[in-house]
Amino acid sequence: TRWGEGGDGMIELYDRMTDPGEMKNLASDAKYKKIIMKMDKEISGRIGEAGHKPKGIRYINQSQ
Repeated sequence: TRWGEGGDGMIELYDRMTDPGEMKNLASDAKYKKIIMKMDKEISGRIGEAGHKPKGIRYINQSQ
């Protein structure tokens, strides 16, 4: 999950096989950095392909 523009505290990554309750956010664990970068790129691409930001998305310092 990526909230807003991403960044510290705005990304969540869970291993649902070992943590089905999503209790441990792995996003700050350095060994998952490549996975996070890959998934973040895909999320950005999908938002771009949609041609607009999903309804309800608001960013600081932007009017949208």
